[in-house]
Order: sequence, then structure tokens, then C-alpha cells
Amino acid sequence: MPRGVRDVLRERLRTLSATAQAVIAYAAVLGREFSIGLLTQVADEPEERVVDALEEAVHATSRPGHGSGCT
Repeated sequence: MPRGVRDVLRERLRTLSATAQAVIAYAAVLGREFSIGLLTQVADEPEERVVDALEEAVHATSRPGHGSGCT
């Protein structure tokens, strides 16, 4: 992954709530494919909170950035 892209993602992930950051960290450890049920167990959070955290992360990392070269 190009350094600029990596830097933009890091910056956006820093803006996430503590729960979203934790859920993303657990998801990264679990790998490319896993069930929401497993992620919920590992994160020790209710399913609704895990889904909300994932949606927060997707929203934060998919929006166009200012000065990032993304449009």
C-alpha cells in the first residue's frame, strides 16, 4: 500500500471512538473473513455495538479526504 494512502487511513482511524478502534483491531487479528458472532465474542461487546463500530470505521475510511488526493 502506498505510504500516502497508509497515512490517510491511519489519520482517519485515529478519529474513531475507542470501541471502533478496538473492534477494528480485533477484526484485523481475525483476518479477512470472520462472522459477526465471532467478532462480538472476541470484542466482548453486544452485536449492535460491534456493527455500529464497523459502520463508523467504514464511514471514516471511505469518505473523500481533504488534501489526500482522494475524490
